Amino acid sequence: MSSAEGSRRVRRSHAQWQQVFAEQAASGLGVRAFCARHGLAPSSFRNWKRKLDTNGAALGAPAPAGFVELAPSASPDTVVWEVELELGDGLVVRLRRR
Repeated sequence: MSSAEGSRRVRRSHAQWQQVFAEQAASGLGVRAFCARHGLAPSSFRNWKRKLDTNGAALGAPAPAGFVELAPSASPDTVVWEVELELGDGLVVRLRRR
């Protein structure tokens, strides 16, 4: 086998990387030993772990939903809501309905 055939890149989703991290933790092996056994580059393993940790994705937890459905109250006459989103750098979005 040529070196080009042996170094095929495998693209993994965030969920697949989370599974890899869970397997490594359960294996009792260090990162280098686990990566060598599974044909992974330790640098990729560490980069993806850092990336997922930085994004707030807890390892083994499902990815957060993009939207949350809110059901209307029983009577539209009693609907009073206020929503405030702090986006950082002093930017605040306020939604009010009375």
